[in-house]
Amino acid sequence: MTWKPIWKTVTTSTLMMTTVLGVGGLSLPSWAQSSTEETDRSSTEADATFLDWLRGLAVNPDANEPPRTKRGGSEFCLVAFDVQTTTPVWNYRPDFVIQGDLRHFVLSSADSDEPLWTSSPNESETVSYTGPPLRSGTLYTLRAENPQNANDFEARSFTLLELEDRVEVAFDLLELENEMQTAGQSEEAIVLARADYFWQRGLAVDAWAEVVPLQDTSEVAAAAIATAYERICD
Repeated sequence: MTWKPIWKTVTTSTLMMTTVLGVGGLSLPSWAQSSTEETDRSSTEADATFLDWLRGLAVNPDANEPPRTKRGGSEFCLVAFDVQTTTPVWNYRPDFVIQGDLRHFVLSSADSDEPLWTSSPNESETVSYTGPPLRSGTLYTLRAENPQNANDFEARSFTLLELEDRVEVAFDLLELENEMQTAGQSEEAIVLARADYFWQRGLAVDAWAEVVPLQDTSEVAAAAIATAYERICD
C-alpha cells in the first residue's frame, strides 16, 4: 500500500475558497505534539493519543458499547462508526475502514430515493468514497452489503460537519502542520498528531483514515490497529 496521508487530499485553494464564507482557526491544544513512543501505563483522557485508544490503554468512551460486527449471514465490521448514534465526519470524501467478508458499499441520503454511490465488490481494508461531494446538514446511510444478497447488510448513519466547523478544523490542521514542520517533525508524527486532533474532536472516521496507511511504515501503528480490530470487531 502506498502511504498517502489524508491531509494531502485537501488543497490550499479549496480551503481559501471556503474562507469567503468564513471562520478562523482555534488555538492548538497542548496534546498536538504526538509520537509513536510506547507507554506501559493507562493514559488519562487529557493526555491520551489515538494510538493509546487503539491499544486499549486510553479512557474509552465506547467501553460498554457492543462489538461493531454484524452477526448472522456475512460479517462486516465498520470499525470507525458508532453503532447507536449518527457519526460526524469532516472529510467530504471520506475513507471507510472495514473488516470482514466480501461486500460492496451503498451510500444513500435521506433526501433521495436513489443510492448516491455504490462501490464495486471488494475485500479492501479501506474504501474511498468517490461519489458526488457530500453536503452538510444531510443524513447519510452507509450500507456494507453482500453482493449476492442485498438483505444481508450492516448499516451506519453519519453526517458531514457544518461548513463553519469544517473550515475551522481545516485551519487548525494547517496551523498544526506548519508548527510541526517548523519544529522538524516527521510526516509520520504530523499524521499521528492529526489523528489525535480528529479523535479528540469526536471525528473517529477521519482519525482512522489518517492512521491506517501508516501500517506499512510503522510497526507501532500496525500493532495498535491490529489490537483495535480484535477489540472492536470480536
